[in-house]
Amino acid sequence: MADPSSPVVIPGDVARWARRATRARNDLAHEGRAPSHRDEELIAVVEVTTAVVILNLLHELGLPADRQREIVREHPQLKATSRAAHAYLGTPGG
Repeated sequence: MADPSSPVVIPGDVARWARRATRARNDLAHEGRAPSHRDEELIAVVEVTTAVVILNLLHELGLPADRQREIVREHPQLKATSRAAHAYLGTPGG
C-alpha cells in the first residue's frame, strides 16, 4: 500500500475515481463499450490508474514521498494527469 504521505495524483474524490474506473472496466469487459463514460473520462481513468501504479512501484522501490511529490509537480505527463483527474474525476459540481 502506498505511503499516506505520498503525492496526491487524484485531486478531489478518490472514491469517485475508484467507482468510475470499476464501472468502465466492467462495461468494457462485459459489453465491449462504456456508454456511461465520455472518451475524455476514460482517458483520464486510464492515465490516473497508470500514475497510481507507477507511484506505488516507486514507493515499493523506496523512493521517498517528498521525491514522489516533486516528480508529480514537475513531470509533464503526471502534471497533465493531475489536471485530467481534477477535470473528469473530481467531485461532481466542484
